[in-house]
Amino acid sequence: MISRILVVALVVSMIGCGGSTSRRATLTVKGKVTFDGKPVEGGTISFEPKDGKGGSVSASIMDGNYETRVEPGVKVVRINYPKLVRTEPAYPGSKDSPMISITTEVIPEKYNSASRLEKDLTEAPGSTDFTLTSTQ
Repeated sequence: MISRILVVALVVSMIGCGGSTSRRATLTVKGKVTFDGKPVEGGTISFEPKDGKGGSVSASIMDGNYETRVEPGVKVVRINYPKLVRTEPAYPGSKDSPMISITTEVIPEKYNSASRLEKDLTEAPGSTDFTLTSTQ
């Protein structure tokens, strides 16, 4: 009798030890990014928790569109578009030198490194569009 109770107790305890399969809730966020009225051709959009708790998420921007999943909350949004200016040898004068890309950031820093963009994503939004301008 005691052995049966021990077996049942062991089975019940093993069921509870399977590890947590719960994940943090996420929301799908998608939309358009324009700069001075034109779709941003490429680059990235990042959503960082304003309170510093939780993870950051980045997505590619392609032809002005992006889509990603984020944890709910207020986010600081950073948008980057490093546009290719030219390529040049990493070691000038060396015939076997690899080529490196020289880029320039198209988007003003007020939208990326010094971003002032914030978005409350506590509920699943419809389309979350960002209209950026080169003026203050």
